[in-house]
Amino acid sequence: MRLKPGQMLMALVVAASVSIGCAKGTYLEVDFKGGFAPGEIHRIDVDFSLVTPDGGVAHTIGGIVPGENGIPADPIKLPASIAFKLDSEEGVLTLTATARGALGEPLATVSKTTPIMHAQTWKIVMDFGP
Repeated sequence: MRLKPGQMLMALVVAASVSIGCAKGTYLEVDFKGGFAPGEIHRIDVDFSLVTPDGGVAHTIGGIVPGENGIPADPIKLPASIAFKLDSEEGVLTLTATARGALGEPLATVSKTTPIMHAQTWKIVMDFGP
């Protein structure tokens, strides 16, 4: 099963730090960190895999691409954060993020799994390492 584009919506843009003041709704904030030099990361691909309570699996791939969707055109500087609105989702979500260089080459990949926590905002840290 493939998720519709609106089901996992990027709610906030990449920034050095993000402050979320959501009274209602289900939001996952993802903090990216690592020891890359400024200008080294040109995009972050994010792969979502959701296992629903009935055992179904939904899968989608998105990306944090400078110059698209309101994200500044400069390369990504870590630490950076982004939030996803997950109001209509339930189950266990696995995120796999791949930092990519100027030519699209993979620099580092990290995965994290988290249960979806309805009507809450919670945070996970994706550390690309030194």
